[in-house]
Amino acid sequence: MVLDGLVSAPLRVSASMRRQFSKDEFWNWSTLVERHRFLLTALGVLAFLCTIYLYFAVTLGPPIRVPG
Repeated sequence: MVLDGLVSAPLRVSASMRRQFSKDEFWNWSTLVERHRFLLTALGVLAFLCTIYLYFAVTLGPPIRVPG
């Protein structure tokens, strides 16, 4: 099939597409944020949704009964 050739083909990124970072620039916070912006955004949205879920789970959940 045609798709088998596409799936098994390795992904090649040319040097011109990749941004090269110097050693000093590589560990800067701004560089790390720039390189991982999508992951940080997804993590922030996930944390927000989990906070909302926990709020409603605690607020609307069944009351806790202490045996005694």
